[in-house]
Amino acid sequence: MQRKFLHCFNQLACQNLLSLVVRQRPGLSFKLKRQVFVGPVDTAMAAIGSPIISTIFLSSGSVLSPQKSLVVVTAHNSYLINAPEGISRVLQESGTKFSKISHIFITGNQWDLCAGIIGTCLNISGAGLQSAVNLHGPPIVKEVNNLMSKFADSPGGMKIEYNASSDFADPVFQVASLSARCTASTAQSYCYLFKPNPLPAKLDMLKAVQMNFPVSMLKDGVTAKKLKAGESVELPDGRVIDGNELLIHPAQSKSILILDCATAEIAAQLALNDRLKSWICGASSADANCSAAEIDLVVHLAEPSVLRSNQYRAVIDLFRKSPLNSNAKHIVLDGQSRIPALYAAHQSQLMLNSLDSSIFPLLYGHRFMERQGDESKSPNNSGSATLSSSSSASAAASTNSESLADFPSSATSCAIFQEYLIRPPIGFNYQSTSVDRNIATAVAIATANSSAKCLAFTEAAMREKIFEDNEIHITRQEFNEKLLEFKADYGVRDDSDATTRCYPWLQFIGTASSNPSKYRNVSAILLHVSETTKILLDCGEGTLLQLMNFYGEADCQRVLKSIKAICVSHMHLDHQSGIFCLLKARHRAFAESGQSPSPCAFIGPRGFNRWLEFFSQHSGEDGMSDVAEAKDLQLFWLETFWGVTLHAEVAAQTRARFEKFVKNVLGLNKLTAIRVEHSTKVAAGFAIRGGGKSDHKDWKIVYSGDTVPCANLVEGGMDCDLLIHEATFQDGLESEARAKKHSTVGQALSQAAAMRAGLTILTHFSTRYTCSVPVLKLIDGKATSGCGFAYDHMCASLANGDLDRLPRLARMLPYVFPKHFAELGRRSYRIHERLGGGDQLLTDGGDGGEAAGSSGAARAVNRRANKRRHSQQRGD
Repeated sequence: MQRKFLHCFNQLACQNLLSLVVRQRPGLSFKLKRQVFVGPVDTAMAAIGSPIISTIFLSSGSVLSPQKSLVVVTAHNSYLINAPEGISRVLQESGTKFSKISHIFITGNQWDLCAGIIGTCLNISGAGLQSAVNLHGPPIVKEVNNLMSKFADSPGGMKIEYNASSDFADPVFQVASLSARCTASTAQSYCYLFKPNPLPAKLDMLKAVQMNFPVSMLKDGVTAKKLKAGESVELPDGRVIDGNELLIHPAQSKSILILDCATAEIAAQLALNDRLKSWICGASSADANCSAAEIDLVVHLAEPSVLRSNQYRAVIDLFRKSPLNSNAKHIVLDGQSRIPALYAAHQSQLMLNSLDSSIFPLLYGHRFMERQGDESKSPNNSGSATLSSSSSASAAASTNSESLADFPSSATSCAIFQEYLIRPPIGFNYQSTSVDRNIATAVAIATANSSAKCLAFTEAAMREKIFEDNEIHITRQEFNEKLLEFKADYGVRDDSDATTRCYPWLQFIGTASSNPSKYRNVSAILLHVSETTKILLDCGEGTLLQLMNFYGEADCQRVLKSIKAICVSHMHLDHQSGIFCLLKARHRAFAESGQSPSPCAFIGPRGFNRWLEFFSQHSGEDGMSDVAEAKDLQLFWLETFWGVTLHAEVAAQTRARFEKFVKNVLGLNKLTAIRVEHSTKVAAGFAIRGGGKSDHKDWKIVYSGDTVPCANLVEGGMDCDLLIHEATFQDGLESEARAKKHSTVGQALSQAAAMRAGLTILTHFSTRYTCSVPVLKLIDGKATSGCGFAYDHMCASLANGDLDRLPRLARMLPYVFPKHFAELGRRSYRIHERLGGGDQLLTDGGDGGEAAGSSGAARAVNRRANKRRHSQQRGD
């Protein structure tokens, strides 16, 4: 009987225990449903049994993060607000699960706000749990959805639907929307009100016990259903219990209002919009979706110039005059934050920089935050953590203060990955365990102090976090000893000044395949032919954001203006979906400097026409019209080079025009498109020849694109100085590579040997290799010494010895990323066992051999990790 009682009243026991503990120790923090709460008992009790609703701010729209975006998270579904380019990586940084995203809301008709829809849907489809995703917003969202179905790697197994009205209801929310259009331009803004549905009433188990309600009846589902419906129930002793006496009615959760305002004219329309006034002030309306809502959180998506306008002041006045919502919390996403969103990428670059600061230079975020951190530690600052008392607040923070001048006192600027809890009504959750909660302290987040948050990006603070995460695998002392030994043996030089590099040199912008990870972006390589000429080899989603994080805004504009050609190997989205955001930024860079755009060649499949047609129908501001009409582009189709055309004369003229462009504009001797074998009908690799002028010797670089081992590539790349070859899979996964038309590491190196390549750099790694690299087999009985592994933001010159040093860096990788290589070692062992142990995996003893996950270095890291784990379990 006692066991049944405890089983039936388990929730009651938890409540009583929690109440007792918190009352005895009021300062105690406790974890509930993955969230940490500190506070009064009543707040904690309200949380028990109630599904959590929270808002996580993903990006503010600054140059170092994607466009303005946030996500509303509930127990079962997540609702993404805006899907800009690069948002997939930020979602991974925030800890948001793709499998929970069921709705995507777009707040404007700008391409920048929906450029990441396709990539996000691919990630959701890959998670495999969502059968459908619903898109909401302006008509451009529907066109993006239609465009998605035309690509071979679109999420075909998942249903994607467009909701034209954008008003909908599900078990968690009732979502209402309104839109406003600017007459002076094509700008359009959508605003959304997320109103939580009332929670169902619950049985008060404590009161039931006090009333001696029989346990057996409470366990009966029929009786419990009647009680929850408020019906009367007769007990065996003749008493009649009214169900309403045993019910607890949870308080109604408040709403979330998303306000997007692209221009001051739209702000004037919003101030007069009847639906918005009904939501805020409770004005009467026959529309059910116009009823008054008690709003907890208002999110403003607008530029500072709009926020400071008189028209937007009128919108803010609606809240001041509302007796219902005058105390709502206001969060501003105005693009002024300079805190980088890609924290993991900065971590990995910092560790690689310790190996060779020339090949792995620090990112702009490191350099900028280091300066801000130094200022925040100056004597004048006195270590203050508040924005108002800090004399070192950045210009961005000052702009934020000006933007918030006319807002209610509860307004604050957004901090990246800041979380706001709607249910329970906690507000800002400073104890959250998600990512940035690694980056900034609670005080820094609470005060939106950019200087304090800069400290987390300084070298010392970031290294501290890295060694803390890796402590179970390798200690700081062990790493430093290995690093000193490595530098003593190999004499790696320290020269991070990229301006002194000898041309040509390569910058690896993205090195992942298919989908990005926190550490690697999808395919893109920038070839620096000279100071004024650069060639982009593939341009996956997020390429522009990668360049911004490497150079910063000013230097990035200079680099964008010098890009003279974009070579796209095939039409898979991870190789070309970043082109239009990059071309828009390039056009804007010329416009801001008062220059006319220089010609830029596009060399790729004819299927790119589909994108041009799409943008010709939806061209808007910022030169999109010129980009869509190919005014900034000279188009050269791969099919023309290979004779796949109906007009031989036209093809000959195009080839002649292309050869002239290559020599006169690019300054190259030759650029050849090599037909390779991949899952698309048209796929190419590229062979680039240059040099031969003054003191520069001839050079040849070959890029494979995506391909299986291919005779055409060997023939076209014969005797090249550098081969950049895809290595999506590790050895032992040849059947999977063959099915997906990719190459393994061993196959790539066999190709390199066949074409007598001087050095091979492997790239395009599967997402299973986050910071690790695929395992090598023995080749002809010994490890290869002519192989390097690409990482994002890696730079290598053909002339100053970088290529010779790359293979030697491989031995340190398991110590730099011990956690990732430990997992790779376990995976490699399983593959080895599956193959019956017949394939010999690379072991240490060869030059560069220690890069393998099963190498001696990785095994040593694994042994130390296991030993420490066992010690912790024993309590040593």
